Amino acid sequence: MNAVRVGALSGLAVTVPVAIWMLGTAAADVEGLRLGTGGVRALFVATAVCASFVLPMCATRLAGPALVLATACLLLVPLPLIVLMWLIGGAMALALAAGFGVLALFSLVILLISKATARAMPGSFACALVLATVQIGGGVTAFALRDVWLGWLGL
Repeated sequence: MNAVRVGALSGLAVTVPVAIWMLGTAAADVEGLRLGTGGVRALFVATAVCASFVLPMCATRLAGPALVLATACLLLVPLPLIVLMWLIGGAMALALAAGFGVLALFSLVILLISKATARAMPGSFACALVLATVQIGGGVTAFALRDVWLGWLGL
């Protein structure tokens, strides 16, 4: 599987369920199309958890521009939904931009840890064990601390 496909499919796996949930919420909202910050929070948390599980795998199999492309696709696929949330008044543009920046920073940290591990212990069982720990630890951390880091952003 190439880098674009990995990133795009991972991004779609996150975006589609949140979009379906948002459409159901919008259909039930009789006063207007104000979804609040629930959709924004769900999208950022789901993307962070997905990034923590997908990017360590990409870091061991891809290098250079392909790795950057996979990461960009993973982060940019949910972007139209984020813009839609801003347009319908679900959240402020500055808070959404800050959330996207935190998400990119989180992805960069996961990538750097994974790439350093893959270089330090190439092909060993210990490398696979450390990468699995990074995946699980990153996902649990992003989910468990969601109120903290989203609270800092005002979401």
